[in-house]
Amino acid sequence: MARHANKTDLGLIAELNDLLHLEHDAQHTYTLAIEQIEDERHRQSLERFKADHDRHLAELPPLIQAHGGAPMNFPHPETAPAKLATQAAGSLGGDAATVLAFRANERQARDKYQRFASRASLPADVSDFARRAAADEARHYAWAVATLDALGVGEETAAAKGEKAFEVAHARMADVMEAGGRQVAKVVEGARRGTAGLRTRATGRTGRRLGVALVAAGAGFVAVKLLSRAR
Repeated sequence: MARHANKTDLGLIAELNDLLHLEHDAQHTYTLAIEQIEDERHRQSLERFKADHDRHLAELPPLIQAHGGAPMNFPHPETAPAKLATQAAGSLGGDAATVLAFRANERQARDKYQRFASRASLPADVSDFARRAAADEARHYAWAVATLDALGVGEETAAAKGEKAFEVAHARMADVMEAGGRQVAKVVEGARRGTAGLRTRATGRTGRRLGVALVAAGAGFVAVKLLSRAR
């Protein structure tokens, strides 16, 4: 049964919306990766993985609403363009480069879901979703590692080591930037509920940030289409 959230749930709603943003990010990067990949078996794997993300994207809004929150259905305004650019760079080097770029983006998704799923204080329905999604992300990342090994870009090769350093930095930078977005999301949710002391802070700065978010969402979609036509 759905329950109504209170002040203590603002952080939970912000984290769930952060995951919702993450799934929107994945819609754009997966679309591009699927268009880039040449091997049909690899394409089929990516399409299956995208179906997992489609499922997460469908499950998150009702979960947010069940806990009294409002879904924020758009990509991360802070990091979605960088994730898309990372995947776009994969077009320069065939399937190996495409999968390396895919792995870089998937690492952050894997780690974020693992951290969230490991929390002991989650409500039962949220914990169930988080565990299933974390298992999906771990499987996606493991596929990328195994596929790169089969393509001759195993983790001990010089090329893979260089890309791994970028991958770690890319994930950490995204985490830092998205943490700021979660704080803004808490303000937005508090203002939406009329929580004392938050409405004034939400005015202006939050409105501008939401505007940036919507522009980023549109820009990401346009970028995918343009890159698709350029191939």
